[in-house]
Amino acid sequence: MKNIVNIITQILTYADTVGTTDNPQLRNFDWNRQLKGLSIDNPYSREIRIPPGEEATLFDGLRSNNLDATSVLSLENFSGSTYEIKVDSGTLPGWRTARTITTLTDVNITINNDVVATFEFVGATLGGVQINDIIRVAGDATYNNAPFAFSTVNSGLWVVIGINGNKLQAVRPIDEPFSGTDEALTSVPANQIEIYSADGTQKCDKFEIVGAFSSASYKTFKVKDVTPTRLIFTSTSPLPEETSVAYPDPVANGHSIFVYNNSKKIFYLEADQDISVRFNDDANDNVKITPIQAGNPDLIGYIHKFGHTYKAVVKNKSVNTVKIMYFVAE
Repeated sequence: MKNIVNIITQILTYADTVGTTDNPQLRNFDWNRQLKGLSIDNPYSREIRIPPGEEATLFDGLRSNNLDATSVLSLENFSGSTYEIKVDSGTLPGWRTARTITTLTDVNITINNDVVATFEFVGATLGGVQINDIIRVAGDATYNNAPFAFSTVNSGLWVVIGINGNKLQAVRPIDEPFSGTDEALTSVPANQIEIYSADGTQKCDKFEIVGAFSSASYKTFKVKDVTPTRLIFTSTSPLPEETSVAYPDPVANGHSIFVYNNSKKIFYLEADQDISVRFNDDANDNVKITPIQAGNPDLIGYIHKFGHTYKAVVKNKSVNTVKIMYFVAE
């Protein structure tokens, strides 16, 4: 459900010491900014207290990122405005957890009552597969390139609901109509079927490129689809294709790709003691908030931020317990 917020800011300074004159010639600055009717999602506010020297994470939507200096990436155009970032070798990012299919050769698919499909991986060993894992069968809907081994009606995503050795029972995702047919295939190429976890990076998460690739790609995008090795997304402007890109060492340079969810568009915080605020990937305490008068609830320090904020950590820099009041909205 959409919500509406009004943001009204007034700054009025006087050139005299009384502070009450209505003479416009004695006003140094008279500014009133009213932003009304802004559409927002999930607004909430909270009051917390942080003991001296301690810190608190107000929110953290950052997804796992295990990419390191061994990871080799590519950014390619799939078709039209659809692009993908692929991890071609090295350490995987952790966007999803890949399951193993050892000695994959033949695959039999049996459909029961146009509801459940049984996938039999003949002679194969399935490693770590769990209920609710995703089976991804290559096809046009999965942003793979032809030729495809499986029938079109069997391609796409399936959700594991049962495990019995090398047999998996699966259904279509809850928001997709059923399609499927009996099929028996031999010598199935490894790139035609994947199994991976359902948790991790999700569709509609956002990600930001700040390094590794050309600066022309330094933007924020929305995830259209995801696998353990691929982020599929759209871009309204053309992006340069790049291959064999070594991921910069995140220890020395910081991460070049950030994936996150529940990004906050509006952030407001006030505090009655000295604090620091770290946003997103910031690792230092350079953003400091100092109250006008420590401990006075009417003379607080504050910060107001608009823009993508997926993580906020507050540290109490004073010798007293700090009272924090903050408001966020997406």
